[in-house]
Amino acid sequence: QYLSALVPFKIMLFSVLFSVQLAIFNYLALSLNLQFRSMVISWSAVLINVGLNIVLIPKLGVVGAVTGTFVAVLIDLALTAKLCRPYILYFPWSIKESFTILIAGSVMGIALYLIQYLHLFFIFDIVIGALTYGLSLLLLKEKRILQFTQILKLK
Repeated sequence: QYLSALVPFKIMLFSVLFSVQLAIFNYLALSLNLQFRSMVISWSAVLINVGLNIVLIPKLGVVGAVTGTFVAVLIDLALTAKLCRPYILYFPWSIKESFTILIAGSVMGIALYLIQYLHLFFIFDIVIGALTYGLSLLLLKEKRILQFTQILKLK
């Protein structure tokens, strides 16, 4: 009965994974006082999404709608990352490093999404998010977090 929703669900699942990273870059842009440029990028992505929906929905239906959203999120992420790039000391350029950070950020986002229903004090949310992200990086064997743990062992 719900089999027809499987393809749009898979596309939206990837969109959500990239949205977690986009949120991180948007918060970085806000902290760097680049919120106006970030807003222009986001509104551009919205306009691209609307344009793609106008073209794709009549041809593909709901799959066209989620495809348009996915493309808009990717464009928004790429442009916002480029905006923040000069201010980031470590910016992953290799696909493996980017994928590792994407997965760790997504795991953190899912954990924070799930614990929001516990109505914890926001400090606990921050600690849980940081621990989830750090543990994810350790489990994924991200090289910089492993170097950091080695430095801690030396002290």
